Amino acid sequence: MDLYIDHNSLPEEERKASRVVEENLRALLDLVEDFRSTLDLFNHVNTLEPDPAAPHRRGRWSEIAGRNGALVVYGFWQVMEAINALKAPTLWQRADVQERRTGDSLFTARFPQIAAIRISAAHPGELSATPQERKKHGLNEAVENQMISVAANSGTFIESMMVVAGKKMTYSSSVKGKLVSYELSEESAQALEQIVGQYLVAFMPLEDPKSRAGREWRQKTDEELHRYQIDHPEWFSPPDGH
Repeated sequence: MDLYIDHNSLPEEERKASRVVEENLRALLDLVEDFRSTLDLFNHVNTLEPDPAAPHRRGRWSEIAGRNGALVVYGFWQVMEAINALKAPTLWQRADVQERRTGDSLFTARFPQIAAIRISAAHPGELSATPQERKKHGLNEAVENQMISVAANSGTFIESMMVVAGKKMTYSSSVKGKLVSYELSEESAQALEQIVGQYLVAFMPLEDPKSRAGREWRQKTDEELHRYQIDHPEWFSPPDGH
């Protein structure tokens, strides 16, 4: 759902900021779709049969999905930060700041290590390119999971470790001595959708009246159609023989 802001209702010196908000809200929506496409790739790879001629290909494709998901979530965070950094007092007085803060808190809870995991995802091979870099990013904490078990200060270097459980992937790497991770999953996709929804609600008090009227009309129409589908399923069933 696009949100169009009534820029002319704001002081002239804040209209540039309001356009940044409008553009970045669309960017957040696009990034949610990018994340879902990445999740689709991962789930599709899991349906493929192993190829004896290329036994590592499925793992490589999953790794590509894991890396891309980290980059998308990091980009989502950067767009949120760009919105939150705007200096526009009238805009913020009219916006529902609590809704925005709720979205921020949800992001932090769901993706607490995204800045760190993005370093590894964005620079494959770079963190172990030299002995000095490998030592810098090797583990200095104890780690135990279904993939590895290492003691503290082992110096073990990890890149693109994937722990898969059904349709969920925990993607991890060692960065500056710590194992950092994020989850590529339906739950993560839903969290991003909820966050962008909170941001949209936060700026609805600034919505252009014509845009609001159109949005409310579409919402009412969709609700009526849904009610008709429930009350009269025969209207929406294909004819016999089809």
